[in-house]
Amino acid sequence: MFAKCTSIAEIKEQISEAKSIQNQYKMSLFGHKIPPKDLAFTNKVTRGTGQHKSKTIQADAVRQLELEGRNVEPGEKIHYVISDYTRKISHRVIPIEFAKKYDAKKYSELLDQCCKSILEPFEN
Repeated sequence: MFAKCTSIAEIKEQISEAKSIQNQYKMSLFGHKIPPKDLAFTNKVTRGTGQHKSKTIQADAVRQLELEGRNVEPGEKIHYVISDYTRKISHRVIPIEFAKKYDAKKYSELLDQCCKSILEPFEN
């Protein structure tokens, strides 16, 4: 939408429409109308199966893949969805292969942060 604008004034005129689109996506998130595969993160892991010492979300995804019998090698890409970001240690994310639901609240927060970073400079 903003790519079609030819001036800052035109962008400012489109902000309310952009916020409307943002709200439509939030409603889709909370209605679980977005397929989990469309929300997947992709990371190239630096440590493989059994090599993680930290409790990062990437390590969580690798551990879950390991529990399902899949070996992950350093440098391999993994794909996961945030499933319950309120959890502190495990199952905050789920490998895309097993994802059936997602944490709509966390994705909504990420959408808000992204939109704010784009819109805020034009709202002053």
